Amino acid sequence: MSTIQELITTLFNLIVSDDEVQHRNRFLKTNNPIEQLRIIIEIVIQQQHQKQQQDYKALEKQLQKFEFEVRNHIRDEYLMQQNQEDLISRLEEMEKEKNDLFSNTKQTIIKLKRENEELYQKVRLLSVENQQQKSLNEKLTTYQERHKMTDHLTQESTKISQSKYSTLENHNQKIIKLKTHPTPKKLHTETSVDISLIAAVNQKRLSQQLIKPNYFQKKGSITNNQFIKKKRQSCSFANQSLNFLTTSM
Repeated sequence: MSTIQELITTLFNLIVSDDEVQHRNRFLKTNNPIEQLRIIIEIVIQQQHQKQQQDYKALEKQLQKFEFEVRNHIRDEYLMQQNQEDLISRLEEMEKEKNDLFSNTKQTIIKLKRENEELYQKVRLLSVENQQQKSLNEKLTTYQERHKMTDHLTQESTKISQSKYSTLENHNQKIIKLKTHPTPKKLHTETSVDISLIAAVNQKRLSQQLIKPNYFQKKGSITNNQFIKKKRQSCSFANQSLNFLTTSM
């Protein structure tokens, strides 16, 4: 009997600590082993319950900790997702800007090439026009030189014709004086006067034409060479008339 009591006491001491005075007083009040075992069982059940409560609280705290970590993880994941979406959106914008820049650059290059081609064509046309203008200036210079030569010949011919006309006038004056003093050769003199008058009239007309040489050029009836040739023929005719009149006198 004592052995069972010792075992029960040893079991109680193992289960209950020295600080738990209430359980010890309750255990020592009774000497009935069955009652003592019941007290031990109650203590064990109570301790298990307390242990479960403690474990539950610890688990609850750990669960709260895990929930907090999970919430933080979810928040971080959400922020990362937002950052990822922002980065994707930014990349898409940069890609669009790159494509727009590439397209604009391409269009600019095409436009510059077209403008360069247009400028090249304009420069080529200007070069051709410049060459044509240069050739035209050379022709104009040649024409002006020829025109100066023609004017010089015209002036010389005019001087010669005027000199011939002056000679004819002097001769006509002499004939008129002879006519006022009749001679036996009256018929011959009158005939000579008539011829000299005709020659003088023709020479005067010729002189008027020589004074205004541009009349024929404006009308386009004869060229410069033909005009000079005609003047030379007129001068030759005037000389022949003078010779004829001189011989007749």
